[in-house]
Amino acid sequence: MTRRRFDLFRTAAAAATLTFTLAATIVGLGDFPARAAASRPPGGAVAQAAFAAAPCPAGEWIAPDEPIKPRLGARAFNGTYAGGLYKIEIPEIWNGELVLWAHGFVAVESANGLRLRAPDHPLRNHLIDSGFAWASSSYRCNGYIAGQALVDTMALIDLFTMTNGGRAPARTYFTGGSMGGYAALLAMHEMPERLAGALPLCHAGPGLPEYFIESARAATKLAGIPLSRPTLESDMKRLAEALGTPPNYTDAGRAAARQQIEAGGGSRPFAVEGLEEYFLGNIRLGAPGLLPDPPDYTKYREQQPFSGRLTKPVITLHTTGDMFVPILMQRQLRQAVAKAGRSQHLVQRIIRAAGHCTFSPAETTAAFDDLVAWVRTGKRPEGDEVMADLRDAGRRFTTPLRPGDPGTATIR
Repeated sequence: MTRRRFDLFRTAAAAATLTFTLAATIVGLGDFPARAAASRPPGGAVAQAAFAAAPCPAGEWIAPDEPIKPRLGARAFNGTYAGGLYKIEIPEIWNGELVLWAHGFVAVESANGLRLRAPDHPLRNHLIDSGFAWASSSYRCNGYIAGQALVDTMALIDLFTMTNGGRAPARTYFTGGSMGGYAALLAMHEMPERLAGALPLCHAGPGLPEYFIESARAATKLAGIPLSRPTLESDMKRLAEALGTPPNYTDAGRAAARQQIEAGGGSRPFAVEGLEEYFLGNIRLGAPGLLPDPPDYTKYREQQPFSGRLTKPVITLHTTGDMFVPILMQRQLRQAVAKAGRSQHLVQRIIRAAGHCTFSPAETTAAFDDLVAWVRTGKRPEGDEVMADLRDAGRRFTTPLRPGDPGTATIR
């Protein structure tokens, strides 16, 4: 059976080039003249969110005009703004509510890594059929830029109002995947007054660099191969040979793989299958943190631990077999929210599947509909306990169970 998934990451190779060193000079897009696929929005400045985001990587960003064809019974707009490229779609019978979409990480070093893209909302058809308008941004740059994703996505609210003849949305929901889910959580912490609720999917978070660093630290110790900056590439090649290539691990590799599974949340369905794609890449991502003068992963506001002080409804989804952005992110969020005494605003759901963001349309649609119902009625929906033993987690909200369920929970 073929699984549909959100294309939040372009390729595994692209994901492996992710860097958390975001100290480059901002190369913004500036204020481009707006273009619309169906009609042109009114002129005027778009307010930018007051958030000091980490700067963009350096790059000559390419912002192509990619018109959006509207659904039957809807109006569609696209163009450029200070936040990059945008897409907006508004059904003729609009319910007065707007859904923002924040996409995931795009590696600058990957093929077409300088090309900006504003994606369609993954729930586009469901949203239009249900009367919701939606909007998405390319952001003004690519890279691991959760703070910039927050700023540029929130700016869509005012842009939408301008496009919609001055009529602002009665409610706005922030949805996003992976790095975009991280941006959604930042939004609910930093500017909740503009939002009704959020749906962060497979979200990253401030604790992700440490997960990579610990994976690298354990692997180098188990293989007996220290890393140095002058010989890093050759060291990493030797390390990969010493660990083996999944699923053909050496003894040291098996121990390192067990460590990643345990560090990411412990034994759980499809953990071993999910690790195969990211095992060596995770170690490579953590390697710079083991060298002298490592990158500062806490320099910017978006990199600080979440306060947990939620004030509006948030529903999250995470797959058990996500070993790139592991379910550990959910546990860290839960701990922060509980410490802040705001658990009534958070519902978390676990999906039994391998890979990063490999949700079915049924799972994401149900989560979105439950978020909307929670906002409208005040009745908190059901969720899972992410702090519990995860060895058989996720049965309640997984639709359908994946072939081969439950997969392999750990490496013996």
